[in-house]
Amino acid sequence: MQKQGLKPNTITHTTMISGLARAGNVLEAKDLFERFKSSWGIPDSMCYNAMIEGLNNANKAMDAYILFEETRLKGCHIYSETCVVFLDALHKADCLEQAAIVGAVLREMAKSQHATRLT
Repeated sequence: MQKQGLKPNTITHTTMISGLARAGNVLEAKDLFERFKSSWGIPDSMCYNAMIEGLNNANKAMDAYILFEETRLKGCHIYSETCVVFLDALHKADCLEQAAIVGAVLREMAKSQHATRLT
């Protein structure tokens, strides 16, 4: 792609990260994610969610949790669907303290969405 003079954008990177992770190449996906961060700055919410889902699917719940915390610190939005899948992965990995934190974030998201609908 770059040899042809084309520059990848956020959508390209996110699609590649998601595809690699879904194909079971989570280490390659994580490497691309890290290169993306160093070259382009803060990835968008979709990219973070794709990487968290990939780590969950690879049974790397604690790695996903670390990325989840980074996502929150950067101010990126975590999708509720990602949180639900993530809760299950943390529970299966017996990471109950982390699951409680993700559950609290999910509850706050639900409250915020409910309050928005009322106004």
